[in-house]
Amino acid sequence: MFPPAPNFVASSRKPTSLSCNENLSIIHCQLSIYLALDPGIENTGVAISYEGTLIEPLTTIGSRDQIKNILRLIKEHKVDVLVIGEPSHGPAKDLALILAEEIKNHFSGKIHLHPEDLSSKRATKKLVESSVPLMKRRTLGHAASAAIILEDFLESI
Repeated sequence: MFPPAPNFVASSRKPTSLSCNENLSIIHCQLSIYLALDPGIENTGVAISYEGTLIEPLTTIGSRDQIKNILRLIKEHKVDVLVIGEPSHGPAKDLALILAEEIKNHFSGKIHLHPEDLSSKRATKKLVESSVPLMKRRTLGHAASAAIILEDFLESI
């Protein structure tokens, strides 16, 4: 088996969120899809995990039309669980709480606020260790931070 690409985070956690429906003697099971946000004043990093075992930095969205773009990603990827990184203090903490409240009005899935202190530093360290060039680190940084938040969340459940 090949090792994961540098921008992927492999979690040792076994998937736990499994929903099954029985339909005409056929059982259909689906693992949850997780989307994580690393909210920032200017940019918000986004990461995704389709089974809770492999986490991929997805994109970075700007502050303009932020809620609209997050809701678009939730719909596009058929997200079941949204994880929002929550710093311990400061304006980014307020932003995380506002995002959770706004999205709750439009998203019927589960929303979790998860501690995210030092996720940016950890993400930068992983990108440096993976020999990602500086310019690419700047564009991947926010999404990589969201991947760290999602990894921490998945390991905590």
